[in-house]
Amino acid sequence: MLGRIANLVERGFWGGGRPRVVTGIAAAGDAQGTATGLTGDINVVASATATSADGVRLPKAVAGDMVVVHNADDGTISVWPATGDSINALSANAEYTAMTTGKHCLFIAISDTNWRTWLV
Repeated sequence: MLGRIANLVERGFWGGGRPRVVTGIAAAGDAQGTATGLTGDINVVASATATSADGVRLPKAVAGDMVVVHNADDGTISVWPATGDSINALSANAEYTAMTTGKHCLFIAISDTNWRTWLV
């Protein structure tokens, strides 16, 4: 999967430049306001704290933006949208819970308030 992402990057999905890759992210918090905020274009979650509800939070959706999250932790992590945003058909501010161990997800902002997912 990461090879496919590299191919997408080379074709200019991040404005022709190299994406910001952030590794070693620790998922934390069991709510939107306390989840770890993501700062990279490609984000590798390496660990979570004690609970299975630990998560990360996407940046504010801007139509056309893309963010990759890879779960390298040994448990499921939650992915929260920014306040007022939604993921797929979930209600605003609801967590996305399909990020089990080893999963990669491309989040694509299809509007300024909604992210859609491509989970592998």
